[in-house]
Amino acid sequence: MPMRVVNSTKAYCEVPPNVMHIDSTFVEVALNNRDWTDDNVPYFYYRPSKITNVDPAEGPTRGNTTVMVYGLNFTPGKKIICKFDNIKTRGKFISMSQIKCVSPPHPAAGVVDLAISYEGEDSRFQSETAPF
Repeated sequence: MPMRVVNSTKAYCEVPPNVMHIDSTFVEVALNNRDWTDDNVPYFYYRPSKITNVDPAEGPTRGNTTVMVYGLNFTPGKKIICKFDNIKTRGKFISMSQIKCVSPPHPAAGVVDLAISYEGEDSRFQSETAPF
C-alpha cells in the first residue's frame, strides 16, 4: 500500500482489509521498494462495536435514568463516553454485549441521538420509538 511520509519520524499508511480474519499482523515499511524494516511492530485488528438496542428507550428530561445499551463487540478496559445529543456522561462496561449509561438532564423533550464512544471508536443508535 502507498505510504505518505510526513517527516523523518512520521508516516501514514492505509490499513488493508482483514480478508484473512486475523487478529494481528506486523507493520513493515520500505522506502525504496527493496529494503523492508524488520522491527516486528504489531498492528491489531478488532471488530467494530454495534449498538442493537437500548432499555429503556425513554426517560424524563431531568435525566438520571439508567440506560442499558445492548450490542456487539464492546471492549473492556477502555474509557466509555455516552453522548445524548451533545451532552456527554460516563459509561460503564458490563459485558461485550452491554454498557450502562445514565442519562443527563436535557433541555427539551424529544428524540435524541445516543452515541457510545470508547477511545475513538463510535457506535450510534437513534431511538425510533420514544424520546429519552
